[in-house]
Amino acid sequence: DHGVAALGGALRWADAYNANQANLARGAAAPVEQLDTEAFAAERGITGRSTWAEHHASAFLSQHGVPVVPQEVVSSADDAVAAANRVGYPVVVKLAADDIEHKSDIGGVKLNLASDEAVREAYDAVVAAGNKAGGEVVGALVQPMRGAGLELLVGIVTDPAWGHVLAVGFGGVW
Repeated sequence: DHGVAALGGALRWADAYNANQANLARGAAAPVEQLDTEAFAAERGITGRSTWAEHHASAFLSQHGVPVVPQEVVSSADDAVAAANRVGYPVVVKLAADDIEHKSDIGGVKLNLASDEAVREAYDAVVAAGNKAGGEVVGALVQPMRGAGLELLVGIVTDPAWGHVLAVGFGGVW
């Protein structure tokens, strides 16, 4: 049911997009408002990157009304503990590094942390993993642990033949 509903939504969107493009070509419609990713990237010092780290992408989405898991970027183990107490246990601690896309592959994700001491150890471990991998380590993300469900990856690329392509798939280790 979910897959069919998603495909139906994608087809409706494609129809609306194609109609808008045809109207633009005829000069009959105003262009769809573009989100200013370049200004956002310049503001955060990430201009020219083909991908954004999770904390940047989440901030951009949140600023534009897309619900995301709450997160805090922290730069010390003490700050990680304070953030964990604010968001509520259990928490996840993830490496925050602008140039490492697959954090779990290098030990940069610690799940289901239920105490201050576990958060301190996790912060030190993920930052050490990022430094060992040669990453541009900013610190770590602290997020509330979410229960059952699917983690979703969503991305947009500009393909020379197809134009803008929306990629959707399973996130996390998938």
